[in-house]
Amino acid sequence: MRTFIAYVILLSATFSAVGASQVTNSAFTADVVRIERTRFKTEEGLIALRNQMDELDQKWLSMDANSRAELFVKAAEALRSSNFGNAREQYEEEQAYALRGLKNAVTDDISLEREMKLLSHLRIDMATTDDPRSYAQERTLKSNFWIHGWRRLEREASAVYPTPEPVLVNVIPPAERDGTRHPAGVSPEAIKDPQARRQYEGAIRENNDKAQLNLDFAKHKLILSSKEGFTKGAERFFVEAYSKGPQNIPELNSLLAGIQDKEAKKRIEQALMQRY
Repeated sequence: MRTFIAYVILLSATFSAVGASQVTNSAFTADVVRIERTRFKTEEGLIALRNQMDELDQKWLSMDANSRAELFVKAAEALRSSNFGNAREQYEEEQAYALRGLKNAVTDDISLEREMKLLSHLRIDMATTDDPRSYAQERTLKSNFWIHGWRRLEREASAVYPTPEPVLVNVIPPAERDGTRHPAGVSPEAIKDPQARRQYEGAIRENNDKAQLNLDFAKHKLILSSKEGFTKGAERFFVEAYSKGPQNIPELNSLLAGIQDKEAKKRIEQALMQRY
């Protein structure tokens, strides 16, 4: 399976767009790396990270929501893995970036993989607020994000994908009517025979469609492999969140009503009963 996943990822690169979009993606990737490096330069502190994120947030404002979410994933990761000398402020910054990345999750404008990464940073700490009402509001907000991701994961887990089919790195064009042949992967414009060109373009589309289906299948398997870990994280969040602050079990029950995993819900219930 690992070999297959690596193979389809390689294929995706073969069929990716080139030109201007490739330059944009390279520049965006370079900026993502800048954020990653912050964790190794703790002397720069929180102010430097904030300034960097403000700059990049504006720079990539026109980027699609899914790609921009990666900026907030990396910022949250940098905050989680570094020590800037102020644990409370660092925690609050991590939560803020995770929430900013998740704001487009409710409309499914970011991938499930990125949504799950952002949710792994979303937690709640009673020690960060002295106001029970504020805690309850924050708990409700974050719980809804967790439920959205959990339900989305369950839908993905139950989805059925077609069995992967072999695809070609380069499609072989058919011979033209005069017998002229072209190498595999040649541009369709190079084929003068209209019938042969249409046949070749159709074969390319069919091959690309197969490659995309294979990629979707591979992503599906990767998501399934992380389902157990995600579920444990969700259980931990709800137990911690609803065992502190104002009790609101009816709200929790309402949130969990849309979750299919009965065993997970039972474990949450039992853990909370032990704490009350």
